[in-house]
Amino acid sequence: MKAFINKCLAEVKNVGEKGFFHLFTAKGLIYIVGFGSQLFVAGILEPEDIGRIKIMQVYIGLSALIGGFGFNVSLVKMASDKRSMEEISDMLHLSMLVASLSFILLYLLLYVLANTGLVSNDPVITSLFPYYALFLLPTNIQSMQVAYYQAMKDLKKMAKIQLVVKLVSVGLIIGATYLYQLEGYVAIISITGFLSVFSLKRGLLGFVKKLLKMKFNFTFLADMWRFARFALLANLAYMLLNTMDIYFINYLVEDRGDVGYYMFAITLLSGYGIFQASIQQVAFPYFSSKSESYISWWKTYKKYNQMNHLVWIVICILGIVLVPPFIRFAFSGKYDLSIGYFIYLSVGGTLMYLNMMKGIALMGYGKFNLNFYSSMAGLLISLPIVYFLIKLYGLDGAVIGKIISGALFYLAHLSIFRIFLRRRTV
Repeated sequence: MKAFINKCLAEVKNVGEKGFFHLFTAKGLIYIVGFGSQLFVAGILEPEDIGRIKIMQVYIGLSALIGGFGFNVSLVKMASDKRSMEEISDMLHLSMLVASLSFILLYLLLYVLANTGLVSNDPVITSLFPYYALFLLPTNIQSMQVAYYQAMKDLKKMAKIQLVVKLVSVGLIIGATYLYQLEGYVAIISITGFLSVFSLKRGLLGFVKKLLKMKFNFTFLADMWRFARFALLANLAYMLLNTMDIYFINYLVEDRGDVGYYMFAITLLSGYGIFQASIQQVAFPYFSSKSESYISWWKTYKKYNQMNHLVWIVICILGIVLVPPFIRFAFSGKYDLSIGYFIYLSVGGTLMYLNMMKGIALMGYGKFNLNFYSSMAGLLISLPIVYFLIKLYGLDGAVIGKIISGALFYLAHLSIFRIFLRRRTV
């Protein structure tokens, strides 16, 4: 028993030295500040507007993923190898160029879709979305900056910067929302995005200089795309799997009040993202550095996968127990209808996260294509199930579909991962 305890303590220390606890603490503070702002915003706005914000966020999240072309992932992978600082800077600037050019094309597309009513049949979303979509540019750029910090394993510095910026941004968001309601929120969100980009600083000056002279090192483009293409497809499939209920609800459920309660529950569930982002930002470069030795990679995966399962089960239980009474107390009944949705969504979300260490380990090993196959398999099987459940049973069908899709994704990911291990050890 003593040996087991000492081993666990040593492992905790090892994880801490990689920056996890510092990053998690900083991200925890960032989340508390950000979550607090969302609660203030939810208290100021009506549930209908909370639903509208979440729907617009999902569209921008999807667009940002497409706009990055997976170059943020390939930047982490390639920069984690033994590279000179000049080469890493060239890759960062090239990634920023891709993100900037894609913004122009995607924004024009989103503008047309919004004005033709294809983004939503809600007239309020249609009128505000072109302004909200400007948030896409800083989001694209920031994803490359964060990837750089990940690759350099400079997570502590990044977390400190993000915390300060978040505090300032929250004050601006709450103030603008209080004064101008939903319109104020939409107007200020892009400004806070640019604050984050300028505060992280990494790559901006060099990028501007190269942009003016058009002197980018395109020799890295083919190699970066080789990693990025499957990372893009895998993340795209995973995001659609995780958010398809929101798209279907946007078009199939007419009661915007009920939609608002459901979207508020999803907002509450976003708190789990602290753990997801912290684990991924620390683990991905670490697994990448272990990829030269299969035995070392496998031992690392086996150890952290067990920890990952335990952590997510505990998080789910604590969330179901603690969040509902908090919501009842904080909002005096205003969002009580969100509690039932939150409980079911917690179960579905946890099923999605249980296998995340498999995905991180495969990315570190360079097997981005396998993550794409498992995400796509889960998406193709779940898509018709979730659609018909929502069409037939509305929001009740959505939460059931979320649990089913989480279970299907878990099984698909597990199956493909085991096939990889069998072929690797033959």
